[in-house]
Amino acid sequence: MSRSIPAALLITASMTLLPAVAHAGSGPWVLGDGEYSIYAGAEAERIERLQIVAGDERSTIDVDEGISTLAGKLIVTVGAQGRFEAELAVPYMRVHANRSDGPVCTSLGLSACATTHGVGVITTRAKGTVLDELYGDPVTWAVGLDLRFGQLTSQTRQRITNLGEGTFDVGFVTSVGRGGLIGAKGVYWSGYVEAAGWYRFPNTRNYTGVDGTVVNAPNPEGSATARMLFGWNSAFSVGPDVIFYARPGGLDFGNLDQTDPDRFAALSFSNLRVGGTAVLRARENVSFSATALQTVVATNNPLTTFVSIGVSTNGRLGREPR
Repeated sequence: MSRSIPAALLITASMTLLPAVAHAGSGPWVLGDGEYSIYAGAEAERIERLQIVAGDERSTIDVDEGISTLAGKLIVTVGAQGRFEAELAVPYMRVHANRSDGPVCTSLGLSACATTHGVGVITTRAKGTVLDELYGDPVTWAVGLDLRFGQLTSQTRQRITNLGEGTFDVGFVTSVGRGGLIGAKGVYWSGYVEAAGWYRFPNTRNYTGVDGTVVNAPNPEGSATARMLFGWNSAFSVGPDVIFYARPGGLDFGNLDQTDPDRFAALSFSNLRVGGTAVLRARENVSFSATALQTVVATNNPLTTFVSIGVSTNGRLGREPR
């Protein structure tokens, strides 16, 4: 088996767009009763190399001329009772191989590098605060429930250029954050950490690797996020992001059955991305944001460059309260 063939199969969770930053649903904070926020953004991602595990060997391999993703995302968030909010996120994506005649693409079959476009994984989140700084608590702490609808991506899940793995997922999320002032000049800061886990209803419970190992495809996944923003005035803030995503269960790359349509869903992987976000507040209810992230460590996963830009607007449903 050539080294280029297993390398291609590792392009998997990279098609899962990172959680949006700098919109109303970020972190533990929630909108007020009857308030809403609408976020519209564009996201781009490029894959050129993979870090893979095959037996006892770890290596980094080039992926032909790369894989490119362009996506638009709409996120609508509505607050209720001052402590709860509901969110809906819908992405539309286009993924293509920059050269579909490379050795990786031509070796795989199953239309591995065909250009794919359409609605990606639709996500809904219901979140409520347990502790809230606005009520005198030392931190703001929220818990929530996620539902991810990936069924629309099922027919092309076998591709390198997939939009998702075709599953329905149920997840739990918890987030803790705080904001405050630093120094005499009053530099404002806010930051939070968030942990989430999803049970993914498997496409199959009998995916069999080349050594006979049988696993679910896919297995449960989890993520951890840390973000901070620092603002020297009310118009502009900037800060670092760290995002870790992993699926502990599954198979290493070298043990995948390349002929099975759930070859990507069967992978065990991890991915650590670092970068930053900048937010510009144009008006009282309109803000622009930009994010850049780079994968620094991965196992059975691509090294990716990710950028996004977006605009958020907020308001109140119905009349303003008297």
